[in-house]
Amino acid sequence: MVSGLLPGNPLTVGDSSGGGRGGVPGGQVRADAPIEVPPGARPGQPPTAGHTGPTVPVARPGTAGGTAYDRGSARSLVQAVARTSAGRPPAVAETTTASTVATAPSRPSGASGSSTAASAAAAARVAVDAHRRDAAASARLRADRADQAAETGARASAEAAADTRGAAARTVVALVNAERAKAGCRPLHTDARLTSLAQSMSEDMARRGFFDHTDPDGRSPWDRAARHGVRNLGGENIARGHADAHAVVDAWMRSSGHRQNILNCDYRTLGVGVQQGAGGPWWTQDFGY
Repeated sequence: MVSGLLPGNPLTVGDSSGGGRGGVPGGQVRADAPIEVPPGARPGQPPTAGHTGPTVPVARPGTAGGTAYDRGSARSLVQAVARTSAGRPPAVAETTTASTVATAPSRPSGASGSSTAASAAAAARVAVDAHRRDAAASARLRADRADQAAETGARASAEAAADTRGAAARTVVALVNAERAKAGCRPLHTDARLTSLAQSMSEDMARRGFFDHTDPDGRSPWDRAARHGVRNLGGENIARGHADAHAVVDAWMRSSGHRQNILNCDYRTLGVGVQQGAGGPWWTQDFGY
């Protein structure tokens, strides 16, 4: 479908303790307390141990029929009595026990075990946190890359569409100039403001689905031209549904009103707009003096 508007001729179409040293309770004598020396005893001689049983005479040296005096045996007897009175085992047993106690291995304290467990738990938390941070950073990186890829893809698509539109518009201009050459008219030059005006018209028709030189807001081509700073608009051709530039130019040339705009030798500039969409492509030609 095509529609053309000529100068001055508008056409419209729709996250306890004891005593002192050696003393013990009950008057007992400790094995490690000093041995008391009885009064009248000479120094250097061992004291005679007392006991509560029958008296046992001890033969002295030189006594006939007696036994030689053995100082060492007397000393041993005194020490044995003292140990028995204290109720303590022989010194050898004490030494052995002390040695055993001294060499027994110690057990680890509960506090130390708790500290080790706490340290291990803290280290595990640090490792988990680091893993989570790494995972989050990786996710952000993947998302950023995906966004960049999407932006790149969208930009590429837009550029491709613009290239397609540009190529189609250039083809339309070339075909129009070929027809003008046949009629002896000068070629038309592409004008940026006319191209912007024509493209906005094609986009508006595709977006709002109307097909008319007067838009749904009631603005005519010259009203829209004034909003784009265009003051030399001469005429406008529109079309929809034609697959490519050749098809649309052919359709325009078969219509007397559209052909008249294309072959108007007074025109010097041209802007072409094309937009894909439902019911399209949507085409617009705006001619200027």
